[in-house]
Amino acid sequence: MEKGQKATLPPSLVQKAQPTGGEWSARATMKVFCIPVLCGVLLSYFGIVSSSLVPFPSTTISLSDFLNNQAASIDGTTGNFDKNGSTYVAEYLPRGPWTFNGTTYDLPTSWGSGNDNVVAEGQVLELPNATYVHELHIVYAGDGGGLGGNEFESTFNLNYDDNSVKELPFTCKNWWKWSILNWGDIRT
Repeated sequence: MEKGQKATLPPSLVQKAQPTGGEWSARATMKVFCIPVLCGVLLSYFGIVSSSLVPFPSTTISLSDFLNNQAASIDGTTGNFDKNGSTYVAEYLPRGPWTFNGTTYDLPTSWGSGNDNVVAEGQVLELPNATYVHELHIVYAGDGGGLGGNEFESTFNLNYDDNSVKELPFTCKNWWKWSILNWGDIRT
């Protein structure tokens, strides 16, 4: 990100850049459309790092107020991840803090007992403090493209104070499988 930029997710992860004591910081607001986000958004903040192997300081942003869908089921009788009554099998999903490729996500401690993910429908997520966002990590799964489609695509938009917009494309294979289509996975 550059000075003066602010971020949006379809239609907006809004990043309001503000100078603070000679350095730039940003307060982000996330507005998401059409992406099932499975329980975790992690923002990694810019820091001085002597090696690319050293992780950036980061913070997990809670999505608990935005949970609006049940993606997992214990016995297959509850949940509706795809609006067709299908769900992930709860016993196969990781629980609690889950680390993938060096990034830790805060997943539910139990799956299949209620809303456990966010279907993005224009929600706005505001960050509590102004800061410079270096990376955004989201656990997501796709459900789109119809019977003939095999990939789910959407775009997050980063809207900046100077009214510029940067598009972040998200693609993944659909989470379901037909014998002729892709096997979907949960992407990060």
